[in-house]
Amino acid sequence: MKNKYLFVFIPTLTLLIGILVYLKTENIQQTETKVKVFEEVSNDSPDVKINNDYPFFNSAPDIDSYYTQVLGFLPNEDNLESIKVKDVSYPYIKLNKNQRHILGTIVFENKTKENMNVQSFFMQGNKVAKVKMNNSNEWAYSILYDVQPESSVEININIEWDKDGMNELIFFPLEHSGIEGLYSGQASSIQRYFVTENDTIVNNDTYNQAFDLDLKNTENINVSPIPKWIGKNKQELKYLIDDGTLVTKAPIEGMKLEPIPYNTYVDIVKIDEKGKSSILIEQVNVKKNKPTYIYFDAQQLKELRTSKVKNYLLILNNREKELLSDAKAVDLGLKPFPTSFQAVIEFYKESN
Repeated sequence: MKNKYLFVFIPTLTLLIGILVYLKTENIQQTETKVKVFEEVSNDSPDVKINNDYPFFNSAPDIDSYYTQVLGFLPNEDNLESIKVKDVSYPYIKLNKNQRHILGTIVFENKTKENMNVQSFFMQGNKVAKVKMNNSNEWAYSILYDVQPESSVEININIEWDKDGMNELIFFPLEHSGIEGLYSGQASSIQRYFVTENDTIVNNDTYNQAFDLDLKNTENINVSPIPKWIGKNKQELKYLIDDGTLVTKAPIEGMKLEPIPYNTYVDIVKIDEKGKSSILIEQVNVKKNKPTYIYFDAQQLKELRTSKVKNYLLILNNREKELLSDAKAVDLGLKPFPTSFQAVIEFYKESN
């Protein structure tokens, strides 16, 4: 009799477990679909503070008048630590044990007479992190805000953090200004922070950052590499405007990085305007005083060329704790200036 009950019980239990697993999977999928591409922020939100004081510009009166916009992120002071670099403090983020969120403030200052429509992404290393307003229950992959002319604003936000992920926070404010070629590799408002739960000690990696600068060849020097699109045979591509959109005359095959006066390694990370990201190439060897040519494989190019949304490539070196090692090397006199950089370039389609 016991064997009979057992015979009936085991298949029934298996079926129930299967149903529970299915329901759990369904719930996970439903939860994931609730994550929006962006959270559009309204001015009446309790997490938004608007003023016309320009606190950043006023704190730096000697800043060049050429600069008219600020796009930045400030982590909460409770989690902000720093190391000394000469007479300057270099910040990083120190989390408490089991802390799974990073709180902070997005800061925009707009001294122009035009609106700034900015979509703010936060990435944990190569992966876009979920973000929300402090007083909101809805997670999104970005924060969208329309900055009014001649105004400054602060937005309090909460970033989801994975303790098993990379120890690097990237802030990428994507400005939808309508200016073609804005993300052509020449400028970037990207910020990066090293993130840790431990007491930080900069180790011998610092000495790997050392280099000397040849003072005889400092004219027109690039302290960080400028990315440019290339076609076949390492030829730089030419651009044109097609129906209001910047396109290339020939298809993109790869990327050229202009020479810099030191050796380093770079990662290429792709992110699109919907918040999907992936690592394309890791640890590209950049040799000092020589251009670097990077080619993408056929599948990567196919995905970029056929994508229905805009794609941006981030060029990053000194990942995670190497950010601190770089800064400390400057403090110890092992290099003349910091060499951590972050550039961004938009992938352009070929003209028809």
